[in-house]
Amino acid sequence: MLDATMVFGWFMLLVGSVVAGVSALHARRSASVLFADETTGAPGDTVRIEGTVAADGDTVVAPFTGRDCVAVEFDEEERRLGTAYLPEWIRVDGGRRLTSFTLVTDAGDEVAVDGDAVVSLDASSSRRVGADETPPDPIADYRRGREGTAAAYRSDVPALARQFGLGDRRYLERRLDVGDEVTVVGRLTSDPGRIEPTVVSDASPLRTATRLGRQSVVGGAIGAFSVTLGLALLLL
Repeated sequence: MLDATMVFGWFMLLVGSVVAGVSALHARRSASVLFADETTGAPGDTVRIEGTVAADGDTVVAPFTGRDCVAVEFDEEERRLGTAYLPEWIRVDGGRRLTSFTLVTDAGDEVAVDGDAVVSLDASSSRRVGADETPPDPIADYRRGREGTAAAYRSDVPALARQFGLGDRRYLERRLDVGDEVTVVGRLTSDPGRIEPTVVSDASPLRTATRLGRQSVVGGAIGAFSVTLGLALLLL
């Protein structure tokens, strides 16, 4: 019969393996950004293409600014007491949206980018709203659409604490707009001039690889620790 120590050991081993696997995937994507061929290859090959975003008729709406774009990541955070009772921003809601778009290379070639991908973007906008303030549009519209979720403001923040910013919300957007420089890594399709993206970034290949690599290093360290702890508990 399994005791609590063995159950916890198997749990840590499972969690560590999953985290390590996800980190390995990020590491692979990071390497593909640096070592992918540049715009050459046969259908199915992984390539890297750099250029400028052009609209092809499809856009998504960034929820906090209402701006049209082709990709957006967004986070809603609340100022709360965290570790050691120090104020910190805690993510309470967020998401991502991505649509197809056209990439125009420096040579003037057009490439259709269509499909789901890892999106890596710099911060485009940030808006802080006090706990006692009325959010501006379209943030108010976003919050109305998220009623009943974590996006609702907490009502248990004391008035005195609000004087120190606790209970405030911060709305962050990272957008890829028409006209932005973009790096896309993905697989060439049998349809000429079309790519199925795996990574879409507004940074250079080196910077993009660094971003993804940072995630894999942190996740790999957590995964390795969890696996080691799990094995240690099982072998006791």
